[in-house]
Amino acid sequence: MRIYIYNYEVTYDKTPKFRMQIATMFALFILFQTLNYVSVVDRYVKGFITRDGPPTDENQRFIRYMKYNYLMMLKKKLPKSVLDKSWPPSPAALSEVCLSLSLSLSLSLCIVANTDSG
Repeated sequence: MRIYIYNYEVTYDKTPKFRMQIATMFALFILFQTLNYVSVVDRYVKGFITRDGPPTDENQRFIRYMKYNYLMMLKKKLPKSVLDKSWPPSPAALSEVCLSLSLSLSLSLCIVANTDSG
């Protein structure tokens, strides 16, 4: 019986050669896993360094994470009334979005306040 893992052929028998092949297979698996972790961290660091620049292939995933994180934080800290003008600071890449969100929230709070009073 033959087993293929990462295009690596392992024949099934209980000889020391088989044990050596299994050990090699696990070592290769750990190596591939480590290289994957290194590349993920490397991409994250490059994205962090270029986060304030225009979107590129290097920082696109970091900008998406930054947007998600900002919106989740914003969900918890939104102003509750029309008179409350406080707004959480936004990252540089989201300044235009932050401005439009604050204006739309103010408008919706005004509409809610007008319908409640009348």
